[in-house]
Amino acid sequence: MKSELLYGADAIGKFLGLDKRQVRRRFKAGQLPGFRLGRVICASADDVRAWLASAAHGGIDAAH
Repeated sequence: MKSELLYGADAIGKFLGLDKRQVRRRFKAGQLPGFRLGRVICASADDVRAWLASAAHGGIDAAH
């Protein structure tokens, strides 16, 4: 089964409940999983879910 592609900071933000500026800032700081397609930030929904699960168990610092 394919993972949904979250295309753009708006889509990632909607998925996480963040605004696009927060997504861009956190992505640039390496605090969000993802990759770029050209200038567009993208992420796999499965990767974001795994990142959230890790944050919920203290594996990463999601608050900063």
